[in-house]
Amino acid sequence: MNHKKVLRIMRHYGLSPDYHKRLKVNYGVRYMKSVVRPNLLERNFNQKAWVTDITYLTFNQKRAYLSTIIDLESRDIIAYKISPQNNLKLVIDTLQDALNKTVDPSGIILHSDQGSQYLAQQYRMMCAAHGIVVSMSRRATPLDNAVIESFHASLKRETLYHHHIKNITEYLTIIHDWLDWYNTTRLRLKKR
Repeated sequence: MNHKKVLRIMRHYGLSPDYHKRLKVNYGVRYMKSVVRPNLLERNFNQKAWVTDITYLTFNQKRAYLSTIIDLESRDIIAYKISPQNNLKLVIDTLQDALNKTVDPSGIILHSDQGSQYLAQQYRMMCAAHGIVVSMSRRATPLDNAVIESFHASLKRETLYHHHIKNITEYLTIIHDWLDWYNTTRLRLKKR
């Protein structure tokens, strides 16, 4: 029998098929809701806090990842690490470097996005062990972390587009030099 004829007969008798859509249980969403922390900054970037994020550095189809922590009070780069992998170790190493340079980090707000590295138990435990208060942006809202997003955009614009780079190693050297220059020499607006 033709499917159109079946449809005509069903319409004649006022019948309609029941469709049952199988729903997949997404265990990740339930897990994420339990570990996501509230946004304590609320886009107020004039307070005592740190912001952190990861960005990718690409040159000639080669990629490296830069993890950075910036102090909102001084706008200085507290710590940064570059790695060929975007993983939890990169974030942990960056945080450990920042902790090594800080006398007493307890009570400092550390704001990030909701990346998997920042949701990891090891990261959260490391922050808790040092008294760091974790804050997170809302999902898909980069404006909640605008300071570091803007910083990463400036870094890429001023390093990648103004040099005649031959390979990724040279590019990473330029990045290291630029980050050092940013902290020591570059003129920045002073906060009021």
